[in-house]
Amino acid sequence: MMHGQTIEQLCANYIQEEPNSDYRLQIDMLLQSKEEKHRMELFDRMHSMIKFGTAGLRGRMEAGYNRMNKVSVYRLSYAVSQVVGKDRLPKKFVIGFDGRNFSVEFALEAAQVLLALGHEVFVFKEPAPTPLCAFATKHQKADMGIMITASHNPKADNGIKLYQHTSAQLHGAVLSDIEQQMNSAPKRCDFMETYQQQIRTCAPKEVHQSVLVDYLSAIQSTRFFDASCGGVKIVYTPLHGVGKSLFLRALSKEGFDDVLVVGPQAEPDGQFPTVSFPNPEESHTLDMAHRLAMQHKIPLVFANDPDADRLQVSSLDTSGSFRKLTGNEMGILLSYFSITRAKQQNIKPLLATSIVSSRMLKAMCEKMRAHYVEALTGFSNIVAAALYAEKTHHAQFVCGYEEAIGFLVGKVVLDKDGINAGARFMEIVSYLQQHHKTVWEFLDELYLQFGLYINSQWSVRFEDVSPMDAMNRIMADIRGMPVKRFAHCLEDEVCQKFDLNEEQENNSYKGLCANVVIFESKSARLIVRPSGTEPKIKFYLEVHDQATNQEDLSIKRLALQHKVTEYQSRIEILLGG
Repeated sequence: MMHGQTIEQLCANYIQEEPNSDYRLQIDMLLQSKEEKHRMELFDRMHSMIKFGTAGLRGRMEAGYNRMNKVSVYRLSYAVSQVVGKDRLPKKFVIGFDGRNFSVEFALEAAQVLLALGHEVFVFKEPAPTPLCAFATKHQKADMGIMITASHNPKADNGIKLYQHTSAQLHGAVLSDIEQQMNSAPKRCDFMETYQQQIRTCAPKEVHQSVLVDYLSAIQSTRFFDASCGGVKIVYTPLHGVGKSLFLRALSKEGFDDVLVVGPQAEPDGQFPTVSFPNPEESHTLDMAHRLAMQHKIPLVFANDPDADRLQVSSLDTSGSFRKLTGNEMGILLSYFSITRAKQQNIKPLLATSIVSSRMLKAMCEKMRAHYVEALTGFSNIVAAALYAEKTHHAQFVCGYEEAIGFLVGKVVLDKDGINAGARFMEIVSYLQQHHKTVWEFLDELYLQFGLYINSQWSVRFEDVSPMDAMNRIMADIRGMPVKRFAHCLEDEVCQKFDLNEEQENNSYKGLCANVVIFESKSARLIVRPSGTEPKIKFYLEVHDQATNQEDLSIKRLALQHKVTEYQSRIEILLGG
């Protein structure tokens, strides 16, 4: 409980702070209710301030300190001012916002607070992709970037990502400092009264259009080929998000103009009316795009998530159906061409990924003599580990990816970027098309060269009013189970367990510490971790083998796919569902 206050005291304070009368009523009704489920929900909303996960702050837009609303946005804005401006000098901030409900209101709230405290603030004129906000932070030489977004989360959510002046996400101990300052911020109502004169008279500046022009020029420095390839036709959807304009301009600048946009999903809409879940990885999210592609006989579909920091690609397979490339498949392709390009330029390449991504990248880096870095989940961790390794290994960070369809090529933006990744993937498709190969055929060539890796990922979602407690119970159960049981699930007598709750020392996960449990046998690996952005536990399973020719590859692929299905079934039974 914050500062030892009772739930009644917290509610009284919050009701004073909250400008939204409906939200005040929400808390009052929960407080008056005698039902246990309402008391539990009230506790979950009020017991702590909203905290940073793997991609910033994210939560449901409703009343409570542990939710996304103007009170939490105010407190975050006040806190970053205290941490970044602790030398009492005015700082420069860039603020962006996506097309979600209340994103523009939250952006203006943050701007108002920072302006009142004497800082210089630049705000985008209209909804913008997250990578553009990150780039603008560096371009404007700002001290910090603030992006109002919940990326691909459900429509009820919103959030905030914070960027350093380098365009990398804020990372490490500074986030704990900000969380502390959020707790000790004055009440919003008191702040607004104290600074009413500044609030009335100060106005933010507008982020200049030159940022967009310079971003489009900058990403061309990450091209894989000297000459523009062209000749590729795709269907594209921004999934009711903010990606369309920048995505089309980025592709057009490199000669890719044959893009058919899914009309009903083309413009920002925080209700996401045509999808049940605005995440391009989810089943059926791209159904509308696939139907349009089939109708026009177009073999490729590209999608950004709603804030355009991630990329999903689908391609027709040999059965004539659309199949999504996994994040690992896309990451391997982008990584291969990044290494190849770096070698052509006499650059010693460094590549980075997360522990839950495929180990195929490690095998590729070993064979192609590139430096490999593995980090905890979350792009801020991947980038921080890669930049540290650059200094210690005198190599250049050329590509990073996470299996959750997040990709970085070059260092234009030190975070995942679905716009640049889209342009680079168009180059790959065009190159393969010129060589009369599909992405599936080229992936097979890579599997023959570096090993065959088959992955599966699934989740257990928690809809309780107190999901963290349920998630913690499951994680405790998994930690307490004998390793022998998981060895049986993975059909191996020998299975090692790595509990990253304790910092690892003398193994391949050295230096890593997180709420993650790993079970590893000779040919399989299972990773279990709670999501950093949603109330669910994620399971990542990978099996691998070597193949000597195309026929052998086909046989072993079927065998590994069967193993993955069987192992997943056994694990679910072991865990009671």
